[in-house]
Amino acid sequence: MKPSNAKPTERLRSLQGSLGRAGPYLGIGMQLAGSMGFYVLAGYLADRWLGTTPWLLLAGSGVGMVAFFVQVYRLVARLNEESRTARAERHARDEPTE
Repeated sequence: MKPSNAKPTERLRSLQGSLGRAGPYLGIGMQLAGSMGFYVLAGYLADRWLGTTPWLLLAGSGVGMVAFFVQVYRLVARLNEESRTARAERHARDEPTE
């Protein structure tokens, strides 16, 4: 490789690594929109079908919010566990053996 090509390649690898680490966070917005949208729409349609406006719409909104927070909790717990594991691996690798 030419020295002039090495720097852009390193930057590309760094960018790819950063995007890979940010991936789980980028999906949170879509999860919010999907969970809220699904449950609100389901509540709205059930209200129209049963004539209970606005109660099932409000219930759907509440269920959508709970579903979103459960998803966020699971995501944060998984990311914390991955971070803890990576930190332990780095610590074990950096620690000199006797």
